[in-house]
Amino acid sequence: SLLHCTGKQIGSVLHKNPKLKLTFNVTPEQFLDPTFLRRLLIVIGKAGLPVSNLVVEITERQELADLGQAAKIVTKYRRMGIRVAIDDVGTGHNGLSAVQKLNANIMKLDKLFIDGIAYDERARQMVSRHVGT
Repeated sequence: SLLHCTGKQIGSVLHKNPKLKLTFNVTPEQFLDPTFLRRLLIVIGKAGLPVSNLVVEITERQELADLGQAAKIVTKYRRMGIRVAIDDVGTGHNGLSAVQKLNANIMKLDKLFIDGIAYDERARQMVSRHVGT
């Protein structure tokens, strides 16, 4: 797998530089797959990757079918020291409250979403009215 090959190549770099992170995307379907975490741990072990340098990034462009289960899985990852990021927040299928319930370490806001606020007068007015309320 790509993670296994990459891990073998940069594992020693990550061990020497704890601030560096290896981030990789997974689909919501992969993330919810009960066998995915076990397979991931096998790959991590074979590649010798430090879990504290890993970030599993779930894309928001597809719907998370079971938010409750996803939140439990996020908790498992976090307990092991693996960070979880939600990618493309603002353009995806789950609302902000759902994304917050996942308790991920990182929420990555989509650039087009942010640019839309900066350049669209109506969006900018809506945000400015609701900031701080």
